[in-house]
Amino acid sequence: MNRFRQAAYAVASLCTVLGLAAVPASALRVESHPIMRTDDTGTSNQSTVATPNAETAGDTTDEPQDNLKSQAQQLLKTERENSKTRTTALRQKACEDRQKGITARTKAYSNAAEYHLTVFNQIFTKVQAFQTSKQLNVANYDTLVAGVKGKQTAAQSAVDALKALDVQIDCAQPDPAATVATIKQAVTNARTALQAYRDSLKNLIAALKNAATTQSSNAPNMPTGGAQ
Repeated sequence: MNRFRQAAYAVASLCTVLGLAAVPASALRVESHPIMRTDDTGTSNQSTVATPNAETAGDTTDEPQDNLKSQAQQLLKTERENSKTRTTALRQKACEDRQKGITARTKAYSNAAEYHLTVFNQIFTKVQAFQTSKQLNVANYDTLVAGVKGKQTAAQSAVDALKALDVQIDCAQPDPAATVATIKQAVTNARTALQAYRDSLKNLIAALKNAATTQSSNAPNMPTGGAQ
C-alpha cells in the first residue's frame, strides 16, 4: 500500500518539475477506484453488479407471456364464434335459395299427377261407355270395374295429398331435410297409386278387347246379295 502511494507522489513531483499541470495525487491512487478499492485486510473489495432476483425476474418474464396467451385464446375464441356464425348464415342462405326450387318442383309434380289422373278418368269413362254401347259380354266385367274404381279412389287420395302438402320449409329448424323427405314420399305415393290405376285400366281394356274379338268372330256371316 505504501509503495502505491510513493509511486503516486513521485509521478506528481515529476509533473511539477516538467511544468505539466498538477495532477492531484488522489487521482493517481489506484486504490481510489471503486473496483480496486481495498479494505483494511488488503483484500480487493470489488463492487458486484446487481443482478435481478430470480423470483422477481421470473415474475416479470411470465407476466407478458401470460398476457400473450390470454390474448391468443381470446382471438381463437372470437375466430371460432365468427366461423360458427358464418357457417350458420351460409346454411340459412342455402336453405332459403333451395326453397324456391323445392316449391317449383313440388308444384310441377302436383300438376303432372293431376293431369295423369284426369286422363285415366277420361279413359275409364270411355271404356265403360264402349262396353255399354257394344253390349260386350265379359264374364268378370263387374269385378274388373270394381278393381279399377278402387285404384281410382286410391290415386285420387294420393294426388289430393300431394296437392295439399305444405312445402314451406322452416330454415330455422335444425333439420329442414325432414320436410323435403315428406315431399318426396308424397310424390312417390302419388306415382305408385297412378301406376296401379293405369294397370287396372289396361286389364279392363284387354278384357273388353278379347270380348269384342270373340263376339265379332261368333257373329253370323251376312249373306251376299245377287242374282241367281
